[in-house]
Amino acid sequence: LRIQSCLIAILTVWRSWSTNFFLIGSLYGIPERLATTVPVIALLFISQLLCLYRRELFPKAEEAQRGLARLDANVQGIFSILGGFLLAILLFFEVRGNLLTVAWTIEGLGLMAAGFLLRDRTLRLSGLGLFAVCLFKVFVIDLRGLETIYRIFSFILLGIILLLVSFAYTKYKDLIKRYI
Repeated sequence: LRIQSCLIAILTVWRSWSTNFFLIGSLYGIPERLATTVPVIALLFISQLLCLYRRELFPKAEEAQRGLARLDANVQGIFSILGGFLLAILLFFEVRGNLLTVAWTIEGLGLMAAGFLLRDRTLRLSGLGLFAVCLFKVFVIDLRGLETIYRIFSFILLGIILLLVSFAYTKYKDLIKRYI
């Protein structure tokens, strides 16, 4: 049944991505895009939390060698990735301009915070992946329209941030490796 639920979740995300994001009507005053997609995202994260809560019922990833057993062992991570992906796509359709980067950054922070609180590696890595997408978007798309002086300040600020991150990583390397 868990494997069936995982396959249904994948098909639901596919349908949301291919159909629900292009709806333009309203359902009881709520845009159809939100009314049909937000419950799917909520249910995906609830399913992931239920899998975390009942972790002992799942086979260990090391024991699952092939096919459906491997899918069954990683179903919690699949729900997490699908929920984060669908939320990022929903934000892409709902938020415009440079605010999209801010929205994705907030989502990434939320995923990372949830990953640390729930001790879930998949959520933490999803948040880090979304941060990487945000950095790429900022420096390839968002900074393209800025004047030269603002670009220079942005790159200096990025350099300072990267230096601080590398300093923190070298100082707390063992602690960080435990969490990531």
